[in-house]
Amino acid sequence: MEYISEHGKNQLDKIPLDTSIPRTERFKNDPYRANTYIIHTKEPINAETPTKLLIDYRYTPDKLFYNRNHSPILDLKEDNYFVEFSGELKQTGKISLEDLKKMKKRTVEAMMMCTGNRRSEFAEKYKKAAGLSWKGGSVGNGVWGGVSLRDVMEKYFQPTDKAYHVEFIGGGQQDSADKYETSIPLEKAYDYDVILCYEINGQPLSRDRGFPLRVIVPGYTGARMVKWLSQINFRVNESQSSHHQFDYKLFLPTMELSKVTKADWLKAETIKEVNINSYICNVTEGDVIQTPFIVKGYAYCSGNKIWRIDFSIDGGKTWTQATILKNPLHTDKQTKYYGWTLWEYKLEEVKSNQNMQLCVRAFDTVLNTQPLEIENIWNFRGFMNNSVHRVNVTASSKSLNNTKF
Repeated sequence: MEYISEHGKNQLDKIPLDTSIPRTERFKNDPYRANTYIIHTKEPINAETPTKLLIDYRYTPDKLFYNRNHSPILDLKEDNYFVEFSGELKQTGKISLEDLKKMKKRTVEAMMMCTGNRRSEFAEKYKKAAGLSWKGGSVGNGVWGGVSLRDVMEKYFQPTDKAYHVEFIGGGQQDSADKYETSIPLEKAYDYDVILCYEINGQPLSRDRGFPLRVIVPGYTGARMVKWLSQINFRVNESQSSHHQFDYKLFLPTMELSKVTKADWLKAETIKEVNINSYICNVTEGDVIQTPFIVKGYAYCSGNKIWRIDFSIDGGKTWTQATILKNPLHTDKQTKYYGWTLWEYKLEEVKSNQNMQLCVRAFDTVLNTQPLEIENIWNFRGFMNNSVHRVNVTASSKSLNNTKF
């Protein structure tokens, strides 16, 4: 299967690596990356892709995939790499990456997003939220290859009746303060599409993507898809790590961080499935557009098929349908649509300069859609912004701009 066209590969080859970023001792071994990223922090690297570039590819190349990290990028070796299975199991033990690769390979198309994707809009259009100011480019889409966690459980490590949650521990096999731990319900772990992943788009994972092994949990937020996976722990309750218990949770718009107690954090539901979302990718706030013009973007949800994309040029007063270009595929008897959907809308020629507020919203096959107003879903951590995306532009005619006087 060809994941990137020859034209796409040629375009990627033209993007140089940025070797100018200085490194401190702790991060000196981080890989160099494309100079196109919008960088939010350099150490650890947290960076997103400009969305105009992102949607040139149905499957996001590794070179353009967003980076979300809490620590330096590990430099691990594939030889003798193993994953330890522990906790509420009938038999605990280890399995090597070599043995995992001998099992039946499973591939799944799935988008991955940072929980804070589109956080910057809270500050721009309503009220600032805590965290990195992600725009709409902390998302990517790929075909992930590996072995189904369910297959591994059924063949080697059967849970006991006390197991209700599966905890993933990443950060390599050495003791480290940089371990990242989080969990998912056991019920989700039995989904065949949850995979112990060693490939993306037909190629081995890069270090940035979690080489040599990570977990992919399709339909869930990226915070659950642990990189550099070294241990899987079957638990009675959810992970007790700080990342799981005191982050990646959603609170009421009326709650402020300074007033949230430890008890509030502990009883709040952890964010799992992504919500339905859509985004205008090739137009930004304040642009002057020469019409006719093709507006492009992406949409996604947690497993249902995107059924309809609505588009408005008057701030949401009236809507028409955009054209869905590519819905995600089913692979290996995959029963849900976990990849993103690409769409476009043609703005017809206007006779004179016009101010427009472009808006987009998606519907899935069970009629989930997006909230109209951003203030209704504000939260102090700025998570899961899926309000109707709005971009103010001025549209003019190409013929008008080419007129000679």
